[in-house]
Amino acid sequence: MFSPKRILVPTDFSEYSDQAVSIAVDIAK
Repeated sequence: MFSPKRILVPTDFSEYSDQAVSIAVDIAK
């Protein structure tokens, strides 16, 4: 299985990007 070493999450510090960061953290775990 592919296991990425880094996940890039562009953000503009809006409410929606906060949700995207949260989801990215869950994926990284």
